[in-house]
Amino acid sequence: LRKRVDEWTPSSLISDIFLDLYPQFPLYEQYICNYDNACRFIASQTQKNKNFIKFLQETKKYKELNTLDLSALLYFPVQHLALHEVLLAVSYTHLTLPTKRI
Repeated sequence: LRKRVDEWTPSSLISDIFLDLYPQFPLYEQYICNYDNACRFIASQTQKNKNFIKFLQETKKYKELNTLDLSALLYFPVQHLALHEVLLAVSYTHLTLPTKRI
């Protein structure tokens, strides 16, 4: 993306970036539709499943997780898709504003 910005011209487009991402969107849809179910399942298992509780405690030892719990990690794909929406909105706003000639 940095290269695209550095080489930007008045006739440049960004649509191809989003079109390249489009094949992944159905996966996001399935993931988001099941996200609440997954969170409820995790909550129920943390109340009654000793092996699951032990697993969650063990994962807290990994520095790579930056002390994030499983629910927080499951939210990343949801957040990622929301960022695409924000990026599109900001891009649209900036690309439709009148530009000043310097």
